[in-house]
Amino acid sequence: MYLVKYFSMFLALAVSPVQAVTMSDLVQRDGLFFEKFSDVPFTGSVEGKNVSGGTAFPGYVKGEIVEGVEQGTWRGYHDNGQLLFRGDLKDGKRAGEWVYYSADGTMLEKGRYKDDLRNGVWSSYYKSGQIKSKGIFDQGVQTGIWELYSKSGDLDFKGDIKVRKRLIERKSNISLKKKKREEQRKQANVKKREEQRRAKLIEERNKKRVREELEQKKELERKLNAEKEKLADKRKLVSEDKQKDEGDSVEIKKTEAKREHKESKKRILEEERRLAEIRRQREEERRLEELERLRLIEEFRRTQEEIQDTLETYNEHVKESEARQKKRQVADGTERARNSELLEAELEKYVDAIRRLVRDNWSWGGGISNAGLRVEYEVVLRKNGDVIDIRLVGTSGNAAYDASVKKAIETAGSFLVPADEALFQNTFGRGMRIVFEY
Repeated sequence: MYLVKYFSMFLALAVSPVQAVTMSDLVQRDGLFFEKFSDVPFTGSVEGKNVSGGTAFPGYVKGEIVEGVEQGTWRGYHDNGQLLFRGDLKDGKRAGEWVYYSADGTMLEKGRYKDDLRNGVWSSYYKSGQIKSKGIFDQGVQTGIWELYSKSGDLDFKGDIKVRKRLIERKSNISLKKKKREEQRKQANVKKREEQRRAKLIEERNKKRVREELEQKKELERKLNAEKEKLADKRKLVSEDKQKDEGDSVEIKKTEAKREHKESKKRILEEERRLAEIRRQREEERRLEELERLRLIEEFRRTQEEIQDTLETYNEHVKESEARQKKRQVADGTERARNSELLEAELEKYVDAIRRLVRDNWSWGGGISNAGLRVEYEVVLRKNGDVIDIRLVGTSGNAAYDASVKKAIETAGSFLVPADEALFQNTFGRGMRIVFEY
Protein backbone atom coordinates (compact mmCIF):
# COMPACT_ATOMS: atom_id res chain seq x y z
CA MET A 1 0.00 0.00 0.00
CA TYR A 2 2.84 2.40 0.89
CA LEU A 3 4.61 1.59 -2.42
CA VAL A 4 1.44 2.45 -4.34
CA LYS A 5 1.02 5.69 -2.41
CA TYR A 6 4.61 6.85 -2.94
CA PHE A 7 4.53 5.74 -6.60
CA SER A 8 1.46 7.95 -7.11
CA MET A 9 3.27 10.81 -5.38
CA PHE A 10 6.30 10.34 -7.63
CA LEU A 11 4.04 10.17 -10.69
CA ALA A 12 2.32 13.42 -9.65
CA LEU A 13 5.70 15.13 -9.34
CA ALA A 14 6.88 13.73 -12.69
CA VAL A 15 3.71 14.65 -14.62
CA SER A 16 3.13 18.12 -13.13
CA PRO A 17 5.68 20.84 -13.89
CA VAL A 18 8.15 21.45 -11.03
CA GLN A 19 7.12 24.50 -9.09
CA ALA A 20 9.33 26.44 -6.67
CA VAL A 21 7.29 28.93 -4.68
CA THR A 22 7.63 30.66 -1.32
CA MET A 23 5.61 29.73 1.72
CA SER A 24 3.89 33.13 1.60
CA ASP A 25 2.38 32.15 -1.79
CA LEU A 26 0.48 29.28 -0.11
CA VAL A 27 -2.55 29.04 2.13
CA GLN A 28 -3.70 26.10 4.23
CA ARG A 29 -7.28 24.86 4.18
CA ASP A 30 -8.56 21.71 5.88
CA GLY A 31 -4.98 20.54 6.52
CA LEU A 32 -3.89 20.90 2.85
CA PHE A 33 -1.71 23.53 1.14
CA PHE A 34 -3.10 25.46 -1.85
CA GLU A 35 -1.73 28.25 -3.95
CA LYS A 36 -3.67 31.43 -3.38
CA PHE A 37 -6.85 31.66 -5.49
CA SER A 38 -6.55 27.95 -6.41
CA ASP A 39 -8.72 24.95 -5.46
CA VAL A 40 -6.14 22.32 -6.51
CA PRO A 41 -3.85 20.98 -3.74
CA PHE A 42 -0.30 22.23 -4.32
CA THR A 43 2.53 19.93 -5.49
CA GLY A 44 6.12 21.17 -5.77
CA SER A 45 9.14 22.61 -3.96
CA VAL A 46 8.73 25.40 -1.41
CA GLU A 47 11.08 27.60 0.56
CA GLY A 48 10.98 30.81 2.48
CA LYS A 49 9.53 32.15 5.73
CA ASN A 50 6.91 29.76 7.06
CA VAL A 51 3.85 31.88 7.94
CA SER A 52 1.20 29.18 7.55
CA GLY A 53 2.10 27.18 10.65
CA GLY A 54 1.89 23.91 8.76
CA THR A 55 5.49 22.67 9.03
CA ALA A 56 7.22 21.29 12.11
CA PHE A 57 9.11 24.58 12.62
CA PRO A 58 8.58 28.27 11.95
CA GLY A 59 11.24 30.37 10.27
CA TYR A 60 12.95 29.86 6.91
CA VAL A 61 12.34 26.34 5.55
CA LYS A 62 12.88 24.26 2.41
CA GLY A 63 11.03 21.10 1.39
CA GLU A 64 8.54 19.32 -0.85
CA ILE A 65 4.73 19.32 -0.82
CA VAL A 66 2.81 16.58 -2.65
CA GLU A 67 -0.93 16.95 -3.19
CA GLY A 68 -1.12 19.57 -0.45
CA VAL A 69 0.80 17.56 2.20
CA GLU A 70 4.43 17.96 3.36
CA GLN A 71 6.56 14.97 2.36
CA GLY A 72 10.22 13.97 2.12
CA THR A 73 13.28 15.75 3.54
CA TRP A 74 12.79 19.22 5.05
CA ARG A 75 15.39 21.70 6.24
CA GLY A 76 15.09 24.77 8.44
CA TYR A 77 17.60 27.62 8.80
CA HIS A 78 18.62 30.18 11.43
CA ASP A 79 18.49 33.89 10.59
CA ASN A 80 22.26 33.79 9.92
CA GLY A 81 21.78 31.07 7.27
CA GLN A 82 23.08 28.18 9.40
CA LEU A 83 21.14 24.90 9.31
CA LEU A 84 18.56 24.72 12.15
CA PHE A 85 17.17 21.21 11.54
CA ARG A 86 17.10 18.39 9.00
CA GLY A 87 14.60 15.54 8.88
CA ASP A 88 11.84 13.75 6.99
CA LEU A 89 8.11 14.48 6.99
CA LYS A 90 5.61 11.75 6.18
CA ASP A 91 2.05 12.99 5.55
CA GLY A 92 2.94 16.21 7.40
CA LYS A 93 4.33 14.41 10.48
CA ARG A 94 7.96 14.02 11.56
CA ALA A 95 9.31 10.52 10.94
CA GLY A 96 12.71 8.85 10.87
CA GLU A 97 15.95 10.54 11.94
CA TRP A 98 15.99 14.27 12.83
CA VAL A 99 19.00 16.42 13.72
CA TYR A 100 18.92 19.91 15.31
CA TYR A 101 21.74 22.49 15.20
CA SER A 102 22.64 25.76 16.96
CA ALA A 103 23.20 29.04 15.13
CA ASP A 104 26.97 28.37 15.02
CA GLY A 105 26.50 24.94 13.35
CA THR A 106 26.97 22.77 16.47
CA MET A 107 24.72 19.68 16.66
CA LEU A 108 22.33 20.00 19.65
CA GLU A 109 20.00 16.98 19.35
CA LYS A 110 19.76 13.79 17.31
CA GLY A 111 17.17 11.02 17.30
CA ARG A 112 14.16 9.47 15.56
CA TYR A 113 10.48 10.33 15.29
CA LYS A 114 7.44 8.16 14.73
CA ASP A 115 4.05 9.77 13.99
CA ASP A 116 5.47 13.17 15.07
CA LEU A 117 6.53 11.75 18.49
CA ARG A 118 10.06 11.07 19.68
CA ASN A 119 10.66 7.34 19.63
CA GLY A 120 13.87 5.34 20.23
CA VAL A 121 17.35 6.52 21.23
CA TRP A 122 17.89 10.31 21.49
CA SER A 123 21.11 12.21 22.23
CA SER A 124 21.58 15.89 23.13
CA TYR A 125 24.77 17.96 23.19
CA TYR A 126 26.14 21.15 24.74
CA LYS A 127 27.15 24.02 22.42
CA SER A 128 30.77 22.93 23.02
CA GLY A 129 29.97 19.62 21.28
CA GLN A 130 30.22 17.65 24.56
CA ILE A 131 27.42 15.09 25.03
CA LYS A 132 24.69 16.25 27.42
CA SER A 133 22.26 13.33 27.65
CA LYS A 134 21.44 9.98 26.03
CA GLY A 135 18.41 7.77 26.48
CA ILE A 136 15.19 6.33 25.09
CA PHE A 137 11.84 7.89 24.18
CA ASP A 138 8.67 5.80 23.89
CA GLN A 139 5.92 7.64 21.98
CA GLY A 140 7.24 11.02 23.14
CA VAL A 141 7.83 10.00 26.80
CA GLN A 142 11.27 9.52 28.39
CA THR A 143 11.68 5.96 29.68
CA GLY A 144 14.26 3.35 30.66
CA ILE A 145 17.93 4.00 31.45
CA TRP A 146 19.26 7.52 30.75
CA GLU A 147 22.77 8.95 30.96
CA LEU A 148 23.19 12.63 31.94
CA TYR A 149 26.56 14.43 31.65
CA SER A 150 27.99 17.71 32.96
CA LYS A 151 29.53 20.35 30.69
CA SER A 152 32.98 19.00 31.62
CA GLY A 153 32.01 15.52 30.33
CA ASP A 154 31.58 13.82 33.73
CA LEU A 155 28.72 11.33 34.08
CA ASP A 156 26.28 12.93 36.55
CA PHE A 157 23.52 10.33 36.40
CA LYS A 158 22.86 6.89 34.93
CA GLY A 159 19.67 5.05 35.73
CA ASP A 160 15.89 4.99 35.39
CA ILE A 161 14.77 8.47 34.28
CA LYS A 162 11.44 8.06 36.13
CA VAL A 163 13.34 7.63 39.43
CA ARG A 164 15.29 10.83 38.73
CA LYS A 165 12.08 12.73 37.93
CA ARG A 166 10.54 11.52 41.21
CA LEU A 167 13.65 12.70 43.11
CA ILE A 168 13.49 16.12 41.43
CA GLU A 169 9.75 16.36 42.17
CA ARG A 170 10.39 15.36 45.81
CA LYS A 171 13.09 18.03 46.17
CA SER A 172 10.72 20.58 44.63
CA ASN A 173 7.96 19.62 47.12
CA ILE A 174 10.38 19.96 50.05
CA SER A 175 11.48 23.38 48.76
CA LEU A 176 7.83 24.49 48.45
CA LYS A 177 7.12 23.34 52.02
CA LYS A 178 10.13 25.31 53.28
CA LYS A 179 8.96 28.40 51.39
CA LYS A 180 5.46 27.98 52.84
CA ARG A 181 6.81 27.74 56.41
CA GLU A 182 9.02 30.77 55.79
CA GLU A 183 6.04 32.71 54.41
CA GLN A 184 3.97 31.81 57.50
CA ARG A 185 6.77 33.02 59.76
CA LYS A 186 7.03 36.24 57.79
CA GLN A 187 3.27 36.82 58.01
CA ALA A 188 3.36 36.19 61.77
CA ASN A 189 6.24 38.66 62.17
CA VAL A 190 4.42 41.26 60.06
CA LYS A 191 1.28 40.87 62.17
CA LYS A 192 3.33 41.10 65.36
CA ARG A 193 5.04 44.29 64.18
CA GLU A 194 1.66 45.75 63.18
CA GLU A 195 0.23 45.02 66.65
CA GLN A 196 3.29 46.59 68.27
CA ARG A 197 2.96 49.63 66.03
CA ARG A 198 -0.73 50.06 66.94
CA ALA A 199 0.03 49.68 70.66
CA LYS A 200 2.81 52.25 70.37
CA LEU A 201 0.48 54.60 68.47
CA ILE A 202 -2.17 54.30 71.23
CA GLU A 203 0.49 54.97 73.88
CA GLU A 204 1.74 58.06 72.04
CA ARG A 205 -1.85 59.29 71.63
CA ASN A 206 -2.46 58.90 75.36
CA LYS A 207 0.72 60.84 76.18
CA LYS A 208 -0.31 63.59 73.79
CA ARG A 209 -3.77 63.81 75.38
CA VAL A 210 -2.22 64.05 78.89
CA ARG A 211 0.01 66.89 77.69
CA GLU A 212 -2.98 68.68 76.16
CA GLU A 213 -4.96 68.30 79.41
CA LEU A 214 -2.05 69.71 81.41
CA GLU A 215 -1.83 72.66 79.05
CA GLN A 216 -5.60 73.21 79.31
CA LYS A 217 -5.39 73.07 83.10
CA LYS A 218 -2.61 75.64 83.09
CA GLU A 219 -4.64 77.84 80.74
CA LEU A 220 -7.67 77.56 83.04
CA GLU A 221 -5.60 78.51 86.08
CA ARG A 222 -4.19 81.46 84.15
CA LYS A 223 -7.72 82.62 83.25
CA LEU A 224 -8.88 82.21 86.86
CA ASN A 225 -5.93 84.23 88.09
CA ALA A 226 -6.70 86.88 85.49
CA GLU A 227 -10.35 87.03 86.68
CA LYS A 228 -9.21 87.33 90.28
CA GLU A 229 -6.85 90.11 89.32
CA LYS A 230 -9.69 91.90 87.47
CA LEU A 231 -11.93 91.47 90.49
CA ALA A 232 -9.22 92.85 92.76
CA ASP A 233 -8.72 95.76 90.40
CA LYS A 234 -12.46 96.48 90.40
CA ARG A 235 -12.55 96.36 94.18
CA LYS A 236 -9.67 98.72 94.28
CA LEU A 237 -11.42 101.03 91.84
CA VAL A 238 -14.57 100.84 93.92
CA SER A 239 -12.59 101.76 96.98
CA GLU A 240 -10.92 104.60 95.16
CA ASP A 241 -14.25 105.81 93.74
CA LYS A 242 -15.71 105.68 97.21
CA GLN A 243 -12.94 107.86 98.53
CA LYS A 244 -13.19 110.28 95.60
CA ASP A 245 -16.94 110.44 95.55
CA GLU A 246 -17.87 110.95 99.12
CA GLY A 247 -21.09 112.51 98.01
CA ASP A 248 -22.29 109.33 96.33
CA SER A 249 -24.58 107.01 98.11
CA VAL A 250 -22.67 104.31 99.98
CA GLU A 251 -25.60 101.89 99.57
CA ILE A 252 -25.56 102.17 95.77
CA LYS A 253 -21.83 101.45 95.63
CA LYS A 254 -22.18 98.40 97.84
CA THR A 255 -25.04 97.10 95.72
CA GLU A 256 -23.02 97.60 92.54
CA ALA A 257 -19.99 95.87 94.07
CA LYS A 258 -22.12 92.94 95.21
CA ARG A 259 -23.66 92.62 91.78
CA GLU A 260 -20.29 92.61 90.08
CA HIS A 261 -18.91 90.14 92.61
CA LYS A 262 -21.92 87.85 92.04
CA GLU A 263 -21.53 88.01 88.28
CA SER A 264 -17.80 87.33 88.52
CA LYS A 265 -18.42 84.37 90.83
CA LYS A 266 -21.07 83.09 88.42
CA ARG A 267 -18.63 83.26 85.52
CA ILE A 268 -15.99 81.41 87.56
CA LEU A 269 -18.48 78.64 88.44
CA GLU A 270 -19.56 78.28 84.81
CA GLU A 271 -15.93 77.99 83.71
CA GLU A 272 -15.24 75.39 86.39
CA ARG A 273 -18.28 73.35 85.27
CA ARG A 274 -17.10 73.54 81.64
CA LEU A 275 -13.62 72.36 82.59
CA ALA A 276 -15.06 69.58 84.73
CA GLU A 277 -17.11 68.38 81.74
CA ILE A 278 -13.99 68.44 79.57
CA ARG A 279 -12.10 66.39 82.18
CA ARG A 280 -14.99 63.91 82.36
CA GLN A 281 -14.99 63.50 78.58
CA ARG A 282 -11.19 63.01 78.58
CA GLU A 283 -11.45 60.39 81.31
CA GLU A 284 -14.13 58.54 79.33
CA GLU A 285 -11.95 58.59 76.19
CA ARG A 286 -8.99 57.28 78.20
CA ARG A 287 -11.14 54.50 79.63
CA LEU A 288 -12.39 53.48 76.16
CA GLU A 289 -8.88 53.57 74.68
CA GLU A 290 -7.56 51.47 77.55
CA LEU A 291 -10.30 48.91 76.90
CA GLU A 292 -9.37 48.91 73.19
CA ARG A 293 -5.69 48.45 74.05
CA LEU A 294 -6.50 45.50 76.32
CA ARG A 295 -8.70 44.00 73.59
CA LEU A 296 -5.88 44.29 71.04
CA ILE A 297 -3.41 42.71 73.43
CA GLU A 298 -5.79 39.80 74.08
CA GLU A 299 -6.43 39.40 70.33
CA PHE A 300 -2.67 39.40 69.66
CA ARG A 301 -2.15 36.74 72.35
CA ARG A 302 -4.87 34.53 70.84
CA THR A 303 -3.39 35.02 67.36
CA GLN A 304 0.04 33.94 68.63
CA GLU A 305 -1.47 30.85 70.19
CA GLU A 306 -3.30 29.99 66.94
CA ILE A 307 -0.09 30.43 64.92
CA GLN A 308 1.81 28.22 67.37
CA ASP A 309 -0.90 25.53 67.20
CA THR A 310 -0.87 25.72 63.38
CA LEU A 311 2.92 25.36 63.26
CA GLU A 312 2.84 22.39 65.63
CA THR A 313 0.11 20.70 63.56
CA TYR A 314 2.04 21.37 60.37
CA ASN A 315 5.30 19.99 61.83
CA GLU A 316 3.48 16.82 62.95
CA HIS A 317 2.05 16.47 59.44
CA VAL A 318 5.54 16.89 57.90
CA LYS A 319 6.98 14.24 60.25
CA GLU A 320 4.20 11.79 59.38
CA SER A 321 4.69 12.50 55.65
CA GLU A 322 8.46 11.92 55.94
CA ALA A 323 7.87 8.65 57.80
CA ARG A 324 5.47 7.45 55.10
CA GLN A 325 8.00 8.52 52.44
CA LYS A 326 10.77 6.50 54.11
CA LYS A 327 8.52 3.42 54.20
CA ARG A 328 7.75 3.85 50.49
CA GLN A 329 11.47 4.24 49.73
CA VAL A 330 12.26 1.01 51.59
CA ALA A 331 9.46 -0.79 49.71
CA ASP A 332 10.65 0.66 46.37
CA GLY A 333 14.23 -0.39 47.10
CA THR A 334 13.14 -3.97 47.87
CA GLU A 335 11.07 -4.11 44.66
CA ARG A 336 13.95 -2.74 42.56
CA ALA A 337 16.37 -5.30 44.01
CA ARG A 338 13.93 -8.14 43.23
CA ASN A 339 13.41 -6.81 39.68
CA SER A 340 17.19 -6.48 39.19
CA GLU A 341 17.73 -10.11 40.21
CA LEU A 342 15.00 -11.27 37.81
CA LEU A 343 16.48 -9.14 35.01
CA GLU A 344 19.97 -10.56 35.53
CA ALA A 345 18.59 -14.14 35.50
CA GLU A 346 16.67 -13.41 32.30
CA LEU A 347 19.75 -11.91 30.58
CA GLU A 348 21.91 -14.87 31.67
CA LYS A 349 19.54 -17.23 29.79
CA TYR A 350 20.09 -15.31 26.53
CA VAL A 351 23.88 -15.11 27.12
CA ASP A 352 24.10 -18.88 27.77
CA ALA A 353 22.14 -19.54 24.58
CA ILE A 354 24.63 -17.37 22.63
CA ARG A 355 27.61 -19.19 24.17
CA ARG A 356 26.13 -22.60 23.24
CA LEU A 357 25.41 -21.54 19.65
CA VAL A 358 28.93 -20.09 19.26
CA ARG A 359 30.36 -23.30 20.77
CA ASP A 360 28.52 -25.36 18.15
CA ASN A 361 30.10 -23.28 15.37
CA TRP A 362 33.61 -23.08 16.94
CA SER A 363 36.62 -25.12 15.85
CA TRP A 364 40.13 -24.96 17.31
CA GLY A 365 43.23 -25.59 15.26
CA GLY A 366 45.77 -23.65 17.27
CA GLY A 367 48.09 -26.61 17.78
CA ILE A 368 48.18 -26.10 21.53
CA SER A 369 45.76 -26.68 24.36
CA ASN A 370 43.04 -24.06 24.77
CA ALA A 371 42.77 -24.74 28.52
CA GLY A 372 42.55 -21.53 30.55
CA LEU A 373 41.99 -19.34 27.50
CA ARG A 374 39.13 -16.90 27.80
CA VAL A 375 38.27 -13.95 25.53
CA GLU A 376 35.64 -11.20 26.01
CA TYR A 377 33.74 -9.69 23.06
CA GLU A 378 31.11 -6.93 22.99
CA VAL A 379 28.38 -8.09 20.61
CA VAL A 380 25.85 -5.62 19.08
CA LEU A 381 22.66 -7.15 17.63
CA ARG A 382 19.66 -6.01 15.63
CA LYS A 383 16.12 -6.46 16.91
CA ASN A 384 15.80 -9.62 14.75
CA GLY A 385 18.96 -11.09 16.35
CA ASP A 386 21.38 -10.45 13.43
CA VAL A 387 24.95 -9.47 14.36
CA ILE A 388 25.79 -5.79 13.66
CA ASP A 389 29.21 -5.46 15.25
CA ILE A 390 31.76 -7.55 17.22
CA ARG A 391 34.30 -5.62 19.34
CA LEU A 392 37.21 -7.22 21.24
CA VAL A 393 37.08 -6.08 24.85
CA GLY A 394 39.46 -8.48 26.65
CA THR A 395 41.99 -10.67 24.81
CA SER A 396 42.96 -14.16 25.91
CA GLY A 397 46.59 -13.52 25.01
CA ASN A 398 46.33 -15.95 22.10
CA ALA A 399 45.44 -14.22 18.84
CA ALA A 400 44.48 -17.50 17.15
CA TYR A 401 42.04 -18.35 19.92
CA ASP A 402 40.52 -14.83 19.80
CA ALA A 403 40.11 -15.06 16.00
CA SER A 404 38.52 -18.53 16.19
CA VAL A 405 35.86 -17.32 18.64
CA LYS A 406 35.10 -14.22 16.52
CA LYS A 407 34.76 -16.43 13.43
CA ALA A 408 32.34 -18.71 15.31
CA ILE A 409 30.21 -15.67 16.24
CA GLU A 410 30.16 -14.51 12.61
CA THR A 411 29.30 -18.06 11.44
CA ALA A 412 26.37 -18.26 13.87
CA GLY A 413 25.17 -14.94 12.41
CA SER A 414 21.91 -14.55 14.37
CA PHE A 415 20.89 -15.13 17.99
CA LEU A 416 17.81 -15.14 20.19
CA VAL A 417 17.19 -11.68 21.78
CA PRO A 418 14.68 -10.38 24.38
CA ALA A 419 11.24 -9.46 23.04
CA ASP A 420 10.97 -6.49 25.43
CA GLU A 421 12.02 -3.36 23.49
CA ALA A 422 13.49 -1.45 26.46
CA LEU A 423 15.40 -4.49 27.75
CA PHE A 424 16.79 -5.16 24.26
CA GLN A 425 17.84 -1.52 23.66
CA ASN A 426 19.64 -1.33 27.02
CA THR A 427 21.56 -4.62 26.47
CA PHE A 428 22.08 -6.25 23.09
CA GLY A 429 20.90 -3.20 21.14
CA ARG A 430 23.76 -1.01 22.42
CA GLY A 431 26.29 -3.86 22.99
CA MET A 432 26.50 -6.83 25.41
CA ARG A 433 29.85 -8.01 26.81
CA ILE A 434 30.16 -11.83 26.78
CA VAL A 435 33.10 -14.00 27.95
CA PHE A 436 33.83 -17.11 25.83
CA GLU A 437 35.86 -19.86 27.51
CA TYR A 438 35.94 -23.31 25.80
